[in-house]
Amino acid sequence: MKHFFCIAFVLVSFIGCLQDNQSNPQPMTDDEATEVPRFIELVGHTGYEHHSIMYDEVYGIVFSPDGKKVATSSQDSTARVWDAETGKELRKFDASSLFVSFSPDGKKISVSTGIFDVESGKELQRLVHIAAISSDWKKYVSFDKDRLGHIYDLESGKELHTFGEQKYSLDCLPIFSPDSKIIVVCGYDGTNHPTHIKDTRTPMRDIRIFDVESGKELHRIEGFTGIIRHVAFSPDGKKIAIGGPFSSVRIFDVTLGKELHYSGGFNNNGVSSVVFSPDGKKIVTVSSSVQLWDAESGKELQNLSEIIPTRTKSVSFSPDGKKVGVAGAYAEAGILVLQ
Repeated sequence: MKHFFCIAFVLVSFIGCLQDNQSNPQPMTDDEATEVPRFIELVGHTGYEHHSIMYDEVYGIVFSPDGKKVATSSQDSTARVWDAETGKELRKFDASSLFVSFSPDGKKISVSTGIFDVESGKELQRLVHIAAISSDWKKYVSFDKDRLGHIYDLESGKELHTFGEQKYSLDCLPIFSPDSKIIVVCGYDGTNHPTHIKDTRTPMRDIRIFDVESGKELHRIEGFTGIIRHVAFSPDGKKIAIGGPFSSVRIFDVTLGKELHYSGGFNNNGVSSVVFSPDGKKIVTVSSSVQLWDAESGKELQNLSEIIPTRTKSVSFSPDGKKVGVAGAYAEAGILVLQ
């Protein structure tokens, strides 16, 4: 009988503990509280077939300044604007473009061929061969057959000056600094060749940093072998991150032209896209995988590849740093919600 009462007492005590835990749940640990990132697909872009080859890449993706919309540009000769919360397509523009950009007030987008009104979809300004538009939307740069960079006033369309050299060939799209005072280009002039590569026809690449107002070259960073695929400014404009066929993302001080450190260890495919978070503390890179890194130490923080499409080519951060826009092959694009 004593054993029966002991067992009964233990059972009652155990049930009481369960009830107490249910009515007064214990706080979760940091690991338990971490939300699993979710992915919002942007469905609508298509592609076309030519000589049995499918052309279906979404070239770029960018968030509006308020973070409520994203814009994409694609090989299907359209640019599109989407709701960043639901993934719903809001507007489609017939425009073939390698890049897309929102105006500072979020009411317009720019593509390679001109400026469009986001709300109505109306073309506001026809321009030719825009390669990049300044952050303040006062200037844009174009590269013509002469291979020189041409700086234009956006409002009037008047050419202000040229910069660079006629023999220079671009590797990737140029980029303006956040304060619109500097422009960075990457490519080669065909005069330098690596001595340690069997194919001596392969030219060495470099990064060239120019003052926007004067067109004067400020710094030249030399010694890159293989195509430079992407360059990104830090939010404060003091650093640039460079992605290419080398084994790491390389980060440089813009003012000094001095290399600071490497981030990551990638496979032979190298890095096709890199972007800083809005606070400058993290970087997202795209290679054979998509990874989140600490921008200061170069330490990997998270591998995002299991959540997003496998053929991602470009990435961007939302203004609040809580979302990452991704775009790539197979007409795939989407938004990764980090938190």
